[in-house]
Amino acid sequence: MRPDVPSLTYQELGDRLGINAEAARAIARRRRWPTMRGNDGRARISVEEAELAAESVRTPAATLEGPVIVRPDGRADVHPDGHLDTRADAGLVAELRERLTAVQVERDRLAGELAEARERAIRAEAEAQAARTIAAAEIEAVRQAAEDRVAARNAAIEVLQATRDDLAARLDRAEAELRDARRPWWRRVLGK
Repeated sequence: MRPDVPSLTYQELGDRLGINAEAARAIARRRRWPTMRGNDGRARISVEEAELAAESVRTPAATLEGPVIVRPDGRADVHPDGHLDTRADAGLVAELRERLTAVQVERDRLAGELAEARERAIRAEAEAQAARTIAAAEIEAVRQAAEDRVAARNAAIEVLQATRDDLAARLDRAEAELRDARRPWWRRVLGK
């Protein structure tokens, strides 16, 4: 920034142009005047005196009560009698309606996306629940199969134990018969 160019805050620029600080900010942005932060932390605009004088000619003094609508060319939308230009209000209303329509379209689009996301979440939850149900059924089937195998083994063990006991009893009888068969014949007859 050049030292010979004045550096003004938006409020100071507005005071020089006879407008409020927000209108001065809009003009500075529209004219692409360089801005920087001052030591006090506020934005400062560098504008040459010639440009400032030319802008003062274009911007009428704020003689109206309330806000002044400033056109893109820097002039206020007012009639010669000092009242605001309703055509500009109508244009502003039309622009605001267009913006509102665009926002509503965007809202509807986002609402549609949200509904789709909710449907996907519901489907995913249903699929997860189905997977949990299938997994629980499979776990139950594996548990039942394991219990059946254990029961079958226990039954087989009982059969084997019964067979062993039967074989042990038969072996005992066979040994008793063999001992009896090995006794001399006369002892067997006499029962001794």
